[in-house]
Amino acid sequence: MRFDRNTYFNQVRDMFGGALTQQQVDGQSVILAVWEYQAGGTPMDDIRWLAYMLATVYKECAMRMWPTTEYGAAKAACWLIAQAFARRTGLELVSLRPFTMYGPMEPPGRLVPSVVRHALAGQSIDLTPGDQARDFVYVEDVADAFIAAATTDAAVGGTFNVCTGTAVTVRDIVQRVLAATGSASTARFGALSYRPTELSMLSGDTSRATQILGWRARVSLDEGLDRTIAWFRAVGAGLPEYQLADAASTQ
Repeated sequence: MRFDRNTYFNQVRDMFGGALTQQQVDGQSVILAVWEYQAGGTPMDDIRWLAYMLATVYKECAMRMWPTTEYGAAKAACWLIAQAFARRTGLELVSLRPFTMYGPMEPPGRLVPSVVRHALAGQSIDLTPGDQARDFVYVEDVADAFIAAATTDAAVGGTFNVCTGTAVTVRDIVQRVLAATGSASTARFGALSYRPTELSMLSGDTSRATQILGWRARVSLDEGLDRTIAWFRAVGAGLPEYQLADAASTQ
C-alpha cells in the first residue's frame, strides 16, 4: 500500500476530533510521501529521515507521553505514525527532540528575540511572572545534533533529547539579556498571565544523545545570548520582520 497524503491527514485529524489543521501534520506527510516515492515502497540503505519532535517533559522514552495541548498531542501522534511507517517500509528513522532552541533568525515573537529587540530599542517588556523554567539550547548545537543523527548508524530507530540538561527560568533569561545589552529597559514581570497549559519545568536527559550520538551542547547560555545579540545588532535590526510595533508583549 502506497502512502496517501490526504488519508494520512484525515486519520490524524480524526484522532483529535477534527481540531488539527493541515499545516500541523502536512510537513511530516510530505516527507513520508517523498521518501516512499523515491524508495518505491521498499527499504533503501542510503536514505535516513530525521523526525523533528517538539520537546516534552518526559526523559527519553522511559515515561508516558502526556501532552497538555492539542498541538502537543499532534506532535506525539506524528511521532507514533512515523514509527509505524518506518516499521512497515524499512525507513531509517531517527527522532530528535530539540528543547527551547534560540539564536539568530528565531521567529520574532518568541522569548529571546522579543526580549533582545525590546532591550536594544530601550523599550519596556511585558512578561509573565517568569518563574517557568526551560532548557535553552543554541541553534548551532541543534544543527550539530542533526548532523550526528544523520551520520551515526547506531542512531537508527532511536529518539534523542537535544538539550543541555539544565533548566533556566524565563526571569533569568530576561535579566541576562538586559545585562548583556546594557539596556535600561524595564522588564514588567507579571504584566501577562501564564497560559492555562503553562508548564513550570521543561528540561531533558541528555545521556542517550551523549552515549550514542557523541553529542552534547557546547555553547554556553551566556555565549549563545552574546552571539544572538550580536546578530540582532548587525543583521536582525535591519530586517522588517524584527521591527517593533508600538505595543508588544512576550512570555
